[in-house]
Amino acid sequence: MAPEITWCSTPASILHAASALSAHSVLLMDCEAQDLAMPDGALSTIAISGPLAEHVFIIDTLAFPSSPSRSSSTSSAVGPPTPHPGLAPLFALLSLPHITKVFWDGRADALELLLSYGLVLANVLDMQLVEVAVRARAKKPAEVHKGYFEPIQNEILGNPGAYAGIHRLRSLTHVVGFFQLVPKGPTDAKGYDLKDPVVVAMHEAGESAFWLERPLPEHLKAYAAHDLTLMSLVYVHFMRRAWVCKRLQLLCAQSAVYIGMLGGRAEHARLAAMDFKRFMPLGIISEEGDVGSKTRYTCDCCRGALGGDCFVKRVVEGPEGMDKDGSKTIKIERLSFCRLCNALAQRNKRAEGEWVDCCI
Repeated sequence: MAPEITWCSTPASILHAASALSAHSVLLMDCEAQDLAMPDGALSTIAISGPLAEHVFIIDTLAFPSSPSRSSSTSSAVGPPTPHPGLAPLFALLSLPHITKVFWDGRADALELLLSYGLVLANVLDMQLVEVAVRARAKKPAEVHKGYFEPIQNEILGNPGAYAGIHRLRSLTHVVGFFQLVPKGPTDAKGYDLKDPVVVAMHEAGESAFWLERPLPEHLKAYAAHDLTLMSLVYVHFMRRAWVCKRLQLLCAQSAVYIGMLGGRAEHARLAAMDFKRFMPLGIISEEGDVGSKTRYTCDCCRGALGGDCFVKRVVEGPEGMDKDGSKTIKIERLSFCRLCNALAQRNKRAEGEWVDCCI
C-alpha cells in the first residue's frame, strides 16, 4: 500500500515531476507546513500524485526560496513573493484548467499557495466537501445537539430550525475508518492502521515546526505521502457513486467556494479560534434556497455573503402602527450572525448576533 516517493529539491527533479504528473487529468495535493496558512506559517512541502497515489512527488519548497515582491511605484500594496523559477514547470501544470486538483480540506492549502506564490488553482474538488454533501443528501435529521453542541442541546431541541443544515466536518482518517477503506490492523486503537501516531500527537499538541527540519526525516516524508494514499482511497470510494459523478461539476464549483473562503492568515486564525473551521460553512452545499438567491447578507461574524436562509428571522410589528388599509405594519428582522456563527457563540458563551432589519 506504500507508494513510491520521489523527493524533489532540484530544478531537474521538478521538471521530472511535472512531466510525470502531466499524464494525469486528476491530481491529489496536500501541503505540510509550520502552522499552515497561519500568521507565522511557513510552507515545507507540497505532495502531489495521480488519483491512485501510486507515485507521490514531494516538493521541497524550502529548496526553492521565493524573491520578495516588487510593489509598483503607484501602489503601496505588496503582492505575493515571486516564485523561484525552478518551480515554474510545476506551477504551469497546476494552473491548467482541465486538470482537476483534489484536496481534503484544501482551505489552508489554497490560501498558503496563494500567499506564498500567487498561485490560483482552477478546477478543484475538495473531498471533505463531497463527504458532507453525500451525508447531507441522506436528509436525516442532523443530530447537531450531540457532541460539540451538547451544552446547548435544550436550545437546539426547542428551535431545531435555527440549527438546520449545520454539519460537523470529519477528518480524513475518520472517513477512511468509517467506510472501512483499509484493512483492520492491530496497531491502531480504533482497529485501523492509518497515520503515524507520533506525528499525529505532535500536531495535536500544536507542534509543527518539525516540518522545517532539513534533511526532512524519512518518517515525515512517509507521513506526507500516506496522506495522499488515504485521499486516494476516499476519492475512489466516492467516485464510484453515481450521485457524485452526476453532480461533479456542481461539486467542483462548490469546492472552489469552499477552498477560497479564507481571506488571509489573520482571518484564518480568527475563524480557527472560534471553532468555525470545525463545520461546513452555511450556503455552500445547498442546492436550493440560497443557491440563486438574489439577496445576500453579510454575517457580522464569519463575514460570509450568505442567502437569507442562513439567518434566523422573525416577524415583528413595525413602530408606525397601522397601514392605510387598517392592517398592522410588520417588518422582518434577522440576526446579524448566520445560524452557524450564532450557534457557536451560544455554545462558547460569547456575544450573539443582534436583530437587524431584513429585506425580503
